[in-house]
Parts: sequence; structure tokens; C-alpha cells
Amino acid sequence: SLGWRPAAVAVAGLALALLLPATAFILRLTPEEVGCTPYGAKRQNGVAERTVLRAENSPLAAKGGVFALCFILVILPNCVVQITYHISLFVQQEGLSLALAATLTSLVMVGNTLGKLLLGMLNDRKGPWFTSCCACAALALASLGFTGGRAAPWLLYLSAPLLGVSFSLAAMLPSLIARQIYAGQYQKRYSVLMTTGTLLGAVANTAIGVASDVAGSFLPVYGVSAAACASCAALSVLLGAWERKAGPAALEKA
Repeated sequence: SLGWRPAAVAVAGLALALLLPATAFILRLTPEEVGCTPYGAKRQNGVAERTVLRAENSPLAAKGGVFALCFILVILPNCVVQITYHISLFVQQEGLSLALAATLTSLVMVGNTLGKLLLGMLNDRKGPWFTSCCACAALALASLGFTGGRAAPWLLYLSAPLLGVSFSLAAMLPSLIARQIYAGQYQKRYSVLMTTGTLLGAVANTAIGVASDVAGSFLPVYGVSAAACASCAALSVLLGAWERKAGPAALEKA
């Protein structure tokens, strides 16, 4: 109705109206700030005390090449996220409607929202490696679905929400891996995985555009994505088996 410039200003104003009051007046860093005690703590002489289990690094952390393999897992969803930003161009390139492009973008965001809930539930029940395997398999299927989108547009409707899982995985996987393997160095490892994964994902955005220009189509990009995601699903299984063989991390009361 208004064009993209006024729409962008309206969205920015709405985001400011929603975020600023929440961060200024609602969010707190500790339970004590709102008169509560930390989960599992007991008050003694007015001071909240609790016993926690402090985990050390998993034995797998000492194995050579493990961090590099984890790094590959973290890069993948960040790269797939960049593919979603090209959906509109892909749809136009395939001779389909802009209305379809808008619908697919919305479905990607639905997959992003629901994906966080589903991946969190999977991680609680089955652990990070099973979660990563399922998510990467879903991304492989989504990428394959987009390769057949011209012949069967209904595949795009099914594939777009699955492709949105890439956002969920990119946000969650660095934390899950850092906690699972590098609990004793969580902050350091998490920051490296998250920051570099995001930066390399941003580079992938340009690479995807260049690749589609050279090939004259986004279809090879989706094909490579499907193969890479399937490989990372297998890598997740490998790391899970390797961790079980190496044994669990030691726990220490603190």
C-alpha cells in the first residue's frame, strides 16, 4: 500500500516501541532483582545458597580435529540461512509469482519460530547430536524440495518451513555444542563458534549470489545445500558415537 521505504520505517518504529520499554523496565539479569531466589537455592541468613554441578570439558574435547568438525556443523545452518534471503529472486527466476515469494518467506519464518521449540524439545530428550542430525536432515529435504519447485510448486510450500529451521539451528547449535563438549570453557568456545559462524555465513550470502549468476540458476545452490546438509547429518551421528566411546564429562559439586 505504501511502498517499501515507509514500510521499513513503520517496522523500525514498531520494533523500537516493543523492545525499548521491555529492555528498560521488564528484563532483569538476576532473580534477586525481582525478590526471588535462583532455581534450586535456599535462603540462609538472608543469603541465597545453592549447590550446583560444575562440568568439565568432555574427554572428546581433547581429541584432535573435534573443534574443526564442530565448526563445520555451526557454519552449515548459517550458510543455509543466507539461502532463504534469495528465495524471492529464485521464485522470480523460475517464472513464479511474487505472491508465492511472499508466502514462502512467511512460511520460512513460521519454521524459524516453531523450529526453536521443536529443537529445544529434541535436545532435552535426545541430546544435541540427535537434534543436529534431525535438523540437518530436514534442511537437506528442504533444499531438495526447492530443486523440484518449478515442476511441483506444492513442494515449495512444504520445503519453506523446513528451510526456516536453519535460523533455529544457527541460533541454538553453538550453545548446545559448547555446553556438551567444552563445558569448562563454555564462554570462550561459544563466542568463537557463534561469532565466526555468523561472519562466514554473511560471506556465504555473497557467494550464493555469485554462484547463481555464474550458473544462471539457483538450482545448483540448492543441490549443493542438500548434499552439504546430508553430510552434516552424518557428521552429527559420527560425533555422537565418538562422544559415547570417549565417555561423559566429569561433574564436580560447587
